[in-house]
Amino acid sequence: MRKNLIICRAGDKSLHTQWLGSENRNFDLWINYYGSVANKYLDNCIVYKQSGGLKYPEVYTFISDNLSKVLHYDAICLMDDDISTDTNNLNMMFNIFHCGEFWLAQPALTADSFFSHPITVQVSDSILRITNFIEPMCPIFRKDILLYLLHTFTESKSGWGLDFLWQHLLKYPRCKNMIIDACPVKHTRAPGTGEAYRILDVSPEAEAKDIMRKYSIKWPYPLVNYGGVKKQIRVKEDQS
Repeated sequence: MRKNLIICRAGDKSLHTQWLGSENRNFDLWINYYGSVANKYLDNCIVYKQSGGLKYPEVYTFISDNLSKVLHYDAICLMDDDISTDTNNLNMMFNIFHCGEFWLAQPALTADSFFSHPITVQVSDSILRITNFIEPMCPIFRKDILLYLLHTFTESKSGWGLDFLWQHLLKYPRCKNMIIDACPVKHTRAPGTGEAYRILDVSPEAEAKDIMRKYSIKWPYPLVNYGGVKKQIRVKEDQS
């Protein structure tokens, strides 16, 4: 058992096989499959479950049912199945996450990704940025923070609004969230267009507004970069 875990809520077009290109990885993979083919991805992971429904309510149950196993991991990433990346990139993502006392993080999105918030798109000269925002697409949680926020997963079928709720419940920490620019991933599908959204019986926008109203979260919510770590630029000396 490795110290990092990726949980993927996977459909029939899941890209998670890209993540497993090498055995030299620092993470385990669990799959919660929402399609109809029996045991479709059983051989791709170490914990497997097939269930309908939507990502966060189902992941809540998946984690709760396997809580003793989750507690063996130091960091847990809940990655959407339309994320294109590879083993080395994910290894780096977790290594950077463990470099500081971070609570929440996410990999940046490549410039050719579909995105909802410009703050999540990769900054080319940056290694990481400290922010006040981590979206629910592929968040990385420190174990204790996951346990603290786990109950919120049932608050939104679509996942919309959870990003703002997490920051509210964590009391808007100034230096505990980061977007990792050094290892960006590609989001290959437009937000709100996945297979699972076809069964959604509520507007994602309405769910987000309900959460903001329920917890008295101010709107609009400003997305802020507080600083970060830049790449070092090496200038070649003139040899003449």
